[in-house]
Amino acid sequence: MFVSLVKQYEDVLYRTASRLLNNDEDLADAMQDAFISDYEKLHTLKNDEYFNTWICKILIYK
Repeated sequence: MFVSLVKQYEDVLYRTASRLLNNDEDLADAMQDAFISDYEKLHTLKNDEYFNTWICKILIYK
């Protein structure tokens, strides 16, 4: 299930990270860190409808 969510939201996270970071390596690191945090914190998501917002907030604040 998590892998399918990652694939579904990979483009969203990439676009969000590219707005915040100028370097491709930093962008890739930020996305990787976000996906790891998402996996570890998935149990804290209260409503599946807000997954997109939730995953983007983790990327931004990580």
